[in-house]
Amino acid sequence: MSKALARVVSPSLPTWPPLWFDAQKRQAVVKARLATWRSHQWALGATRYLSGCLWLVLSFMWWRSLPNESGRWFPFLIGVAVILSAVSLLHIVIKAASKDFLARQIFARRVTVWFTPGVIAFRSPLYANGVWLCRVWNGVRVKFKFDLTKDHHAEHQHKMLTHEKRGDGQHLELAYLLRVLIATDSRASTGQRQPTTNLMRAIPVSEISLLDAERMTMVLSAAASLTARGNDEHDHQTV
Repeated sequence: MSKALARVVSPSLPTWPPLWFDAQKRQAVVKARLATWRSHQWALGATRYLSGCLWLVLSFMWWRSLPNESGRWFPFLIGVAVILSAVSLLHIVIKAASKDFLARQIFARRVTVWFTPGVIAFRSPLYANGVWLCRVWNGVRVKFKFDLTKDHHAEHQHKMLTHEKRGDGQHLELAYLLRVLIATDSRASTGQRQPTTNLMRAIPVSEISLLDAERMTMVLSAAASLTARGNDEHDHQTV
């Protein structure tokens, strides 16, 4: 990160994610770690894996503690059943204590968005390489807007859950896609002179939870406004 970048702090901006802005070069950077529905799925899988490992270790220790006799299979199976019941109860505690931490710290996805007067670029797990969007095309200014839409992949996963597992599917109900809407004047695109409707395209930026979506879109919109062409110093201060 450039040393000239300074964090923008304002009563109108949320404290997360941080917005870094270089007033001299009019460049901005927004970085965030997002707990998506996939990271929550991985966190749930990790808690089940930890509980399974705990059950195997305790069962092995119980087997080693029994006398080396031919009839030890019966007490071993009874002990395994008791251990399984205890670990099942403990799994609920492990899941409640560690699921959110694993989803937000260990399995969170990194998203970075760069802004300059001429370019908006971003890098996210949805793309193998970064995406580069020009803010001026054929001499015409391109309009950008960040918005949200439901994540259909998460909706499909939620429909596949059984009734017993619906309690673990709240993160699927809150799953959204952060998108950038690109609008251009069709007269500039086709060379026509008569008034026509704007052409619009939506490009997904990243998966995101509804709990983080409002703050993320607010900061990204502020960064786009700060770095837009034609802004003067007064505009920077008011935004």
